Amino acid sequence: MVEIKKAAVAGCPLYAKLEYFNPYSQSIKDRAAKVLLDAALSRRPNRIYEASSGNFAIALTLLSNAHGIPVRIYLPKGTPKSTFSILKILGAEVVSTDFESITPEMVEMVKRDAERDGALNLNQFENDLNPLAHYNGTGKEIVEQLKKERIRPTHLVIGIGTSGTLWGVTRRMREVEEWKGIKIIGVQPARGTKIPGIKRIESKPKWLSLVEPDAIVDVSDKEAAIGAAEIARKEGLPIGLSSGAAYMAYRKIAEVERGIYVTIFPDSIYKYVEKMEELLGGSLL
Repeated sequence: MVEIKKAAVAGCPLYAKLEYFNPYSQSIKDRAAKVLLDAALSRRPNRIYEASSGNFAIALTLLSNAHGIPVRIYLPKGTPKSTFSILKILGAEVVSTDFESITPEMVEMVKRDAERDGALNLNQFENDLNPLAHYNGTGKEIVEQLKKERIRPTHLVIGIGTSGTLWGVTRRMREVEEWKGIKIIGVQPARGTKIPGIKRIESKPKWLSLVEPDAIVDVSDKEAAIGAAEIARKEGLPIGLSSGAAYMAYRKIAEVERGIYVTIFPDSIYKYVEKMEELLGGSLL
């Protein structure tokens, strides 16, 4: 957990949990991937099929490799080329689909393929171990770290993906008596744009209704890229696009509502270099 200083809105401190220090995908997705796979090992899977936009797939492939389990990954359109290349290098079978994002229909297709082929589908989008991984891990750590520094947050800003992180962390933080009333801000891509790792609520994330966020902020892919670049240049932190989106959502809320903000930076910039160049063009490069 670090305090964002130079890039913070005046009067609205921002504390960010850096999840790119996780060892497998260098992202927050290591947490759910490990918990889901560990729970499945007793079923002795001979292969695993999974839908992912990138980081979960990378973590799952590496963890499965250690157990000698082949993995097939289904990717939506627009997945960064670097993600595709990494997965191939790691030995995953990669299926590029025609889905614009990971929709319920895409999840059902992967389920059917797994059932047909006798494979195991961990299904990060519906498996209740996903939010539990963040309740017992990410959320618990955030609470401990904030309490240690005697920080009393008023707002939590998190990107909406599977909604597992959002629900697990929100549930844990709401249990702290002195933090009752903390406002939950969800972040989604603006209409017509894509940000790896987060998606719009129209995709019906399973646990979003349990969270009941106080607000949902739209951030465009270009805004996310600008946010990531600003944090790198002002704070020296190499954050990725979903992290940039969380930062920009914080700015939008903090400009009109004072408070003490907490967010999560899910991964680093390095998988998104080509996408960042495309989005930023000549504006910052």
